[in-house]
Amino acid sequence: MKYKLIKSFIFSLSIIGLIGSVGYSVQALAITNLKETIPLHMRPGSLIKYDKNDKIVIIEGGYDNTSNSKELSDKNVYTPVPQIGMTVSYDGVGYPNIIKDINGNSLADINIQHNAITKASISPSIALGSYKATGKFSWFTDSKGQKDHTLQTYDCATKQYVDDCPCGTTIAATDDTNGSTLNLKKWDVGSLPKAILDVRQPVFLMFGHPLSQGLFNGTYSHN
Repeated sequence: MKYKLIKSFIFSLSIIGLIGSVGYSVQALAITNLKETIPLHMRPGSLIKYDKNDKIVIIEGGYDNTSNSKELSDKNVYTPVPQIGMTVSYDGVGYPNIIKDINGNSLADINIQHNAITKASISPSIALGSYKATGKFSWFTDSKGQKDHTLQTYDCATKQYVDDCPCGTTIAATDDTNGSTLNLKKWDVGSLPKAILDVRQPVFLMFGHPLSQGLFNGTYSHN
């Protein structure tokens, strides 16, 4: 009888230990899944960087503390887990549009980008060596483009997994709301969640739109 009681006691301890370990695993998994991602929304034109402690350093702009921004949720916006040295640029409506790792490599999610292109009209022609897209233009403030290029007034950024054409490609950009056209140079890429093309702030103004507008309808093409 004494042996049976001891055996039963040991079995009970084993069950409790198993439940405890499972509970710990689930808790650990929950903590892992709750790890913060980059901010979904900031003031338009903001630029942030993550320091050696994975803490946000605001270089330009800042947090958008309006009630609407706190309720934003968009599955088509790429919000990765922060990395040391990561920089995040926010577009004219406050969404993360150009995300780069510590080495300056652009980060984007290929599945999100291909799901989002249905909102734009894209007509590539490999035979003719040409490309044309219609959608939204926004603006950005990032200072360094691909190949460590210092971005100039007439430089622009395209959507990384949709149209990552060679650096220096001439982009004919047309404002569909007023017909004005400017020739730009592609020197950056990004996730561009709400746009097909990002232009510099002065160019956005040249097209006749205030920066506060954030987006306008446009078409661009290149060979």
